[in-house]
Amino acid sequence: MKIALCVLAGLASLVALLLLVASFQPTDYAVVRFVTIAAPPSQVWPWVSQLKKTQEWSPWMDEEPTAVVTYSGADGTVGSGSAWDGKKIGAGNQHIAGLELHKRVDLDLQFIKPFEDQAKASFVLTPESTGTRVMWTMQGHNNLIGKVMCLFMNMDKMIGGSFETGLGHLKSKVEAAAPASP
Repeated sequence: MKIALCVLAGLASLVALLLLVASFQPTDYAVVRFVTIAAPPSQVWPWVSQLKKTQEWSPWMDEEPTAVVTYSGADGTVGSGSAWDGKKIGAGNQHIAGLELHKRVDLDLQFIKPFEDQAKASFVLTPESTGTRVMWTMQGHNNLIGKVMCLFMNMDKMIGGSFETGLGHLKSKVEAAAPASP
């Protein structure tokens, strides 16, 4: 009985220490990745502003092509959305929160499974001499559970690789669809 109480007290102390250390983790996180695409912003725009087209280059569809994706609203307009549900990629939804033609798409994300969370994402298109620089960002807030998770995994490393893969797919799709230069 005394051993069980000591083990229980030890576990409770370990959990308390874990929660204390986690409470000092950053409250906010941000993931940012870039790619330059050899096409003008007007040719990149449909690939980032239309949710059905984003699925064609989404890194998460590579992970689980059988995930169920549904759409709502007039695609490519503020308020339109998509929802996903899969065994590997979990479940959630996104809605277009803002659009600035050929310049910016803002998204509100809601994750449902495997854990509940909310985040904001954006695609920012910047013209360059070699084409269009695309910046993909995601920002969110860590609650206590998120802070505990960040003790064991880095959000930038966890999501950043997927962003890089997706931006590589986007670059390939846009450049393959872009008309040849004269």
